[in-house]
Amino acid sequence: PSLIGGNVTGEMFIREFTICAGHIMVQSFVLTRCQKGKMWDYLGNMATLSLAGSLALFLITIICMRFNISWYIGWTGVFLIPILMIREHVRRSRLLGIGYWPTVTWILYRVLVFIILLLSIL
Repeated sequence: PSLIGGNVTGEMFIREFTICAGHIMVQSFVLTRCQKGKMWDYLGNMATLSLAGSLALFLITIICMRFNISWYIGWTGVFLIPILMIREHVRRSRLLGIGYWPTVTWILYRVLVFIILLLSIL
């Protein structure tokens, strides 16, 4: 809890759950338009990528805190991990043969959520 500046509240959990559920719904809608038969394969890949990205970000946080590493160095990882996630998303989409639209909407959804969250704290 001290990593995020306080206690985790039910409101924070609901916000994060809503973001994730919304992302799954948007991507499911896109896949029904592109390749309906590959929707579950894609959603499994998306879940794997999301878990890997969260674990990597969590690891960076722990390393920066444990070894008292500057957050400026930690931010390098924060920017590098999404780039690697996008690269892997493109690769997996190519392997599934579903085109580039799922990657485009994946990025657009995350950017939109980031803008909304940023505006809510300003």
